[in-house]
Amino acid sequence: MKRLTIVFLSILILGLIMTSCVQDGSGGGKGSREPLPYSVGTVKIISNQTEYEPLSNWVNGLSEGMFADGDGLIFKNGELIDPLGNSTGELPTVRYADDFKIAIDGESAGKPRYVLFDDKGEELYQSESFSRPDADGEYFLCITLKWSNNDVDEYLEYSGFQYFFKIIVG
Repeated sequence: MKRLTIVFLSILILGLIMTSCVQDGSGGGKGSREPLPYSVGTVKIISNQTEYEPLSNWVNGLSEGMFADGDGLIFKNGELIDPLGNSTGELPTVRYADDFKIAIDGESAGKPRYVLFDDKGEELYQSESFSRPDADGEYFLCITLKWSNNDVDEYLEYSGFQYFFKIIVG
């Protein structure tokens, strides 16, 4: 009888310990071993009542303290190229109109960075906001964003992306 009582109490204590470690089953969050719920938002330009999706490029990320680095794309001689010198092809071309708007939907870490280049690939400006170029012409816009899931106390997860458009003014 004594042995049966010890076994019963051991099972009961083990059961209490196990149930105190269980979360609500939704996954993610403090103390969880499952990945956090995570998604990348969207970037698009609306101009002349038309939506344009960018050429996108993953740049870097941080997940559970592990940093990963992607390849940044650059402009050279008016062309977008990868680190190996290969052309990325045509960019979505947006004609600037009165209703021009950059739409960013999703949870980002910090503000976007807008970098505008002229048709030769020379950088005109970097800013936290987009400004219409003064002169008519062809421009390249790079928007850099870090998408995040910042609902966990211990660390911040993010993934950085570049978004590219060709913009024609005039």
